[in-house]
Amino acid sequence: MRSGSVSQGRGLLDYRDYKASTSWDDVMFDEERAKKPWKKVALAVFLCLAGAIMLTTGIVIWYKGPGEGSATALLVLGSICFIPGFYHVRIAYLAWKGVQGYSLDAIPDL
Repeated sequence: MRSGSVSQGRGLLDYRDYKASTSWDDVMFDEERAKKPWKKVALAVFLCLAGAIMLTTGIVIWYKGPGEGSATALLVLGSICFIPGFYHVRIAYLAWKGVQGYSLDAIPDL
């Protein structure tokens, strides 16, 4: 039998010092490990604002000169940005207010 620091002494790599989590809930729902999803919320706010600016600019260009190609492009791109941005900002706001059924986990990761 081999004698070493693991079996006889209390060295740095002693297996008795290791305490593993006993349940999945301890790992998944630990409040200290939970990160605040600021990047998700910032992206949602950016999409919402960028979409609103593009939609507003597209509407102004459309009324100044109907049939402009840039107005249609801005309206399409603005709606593509604004709709998901507003949806995720709404989820973040309702989760911040504490409304039951809404969580920041519903916003997808980057």
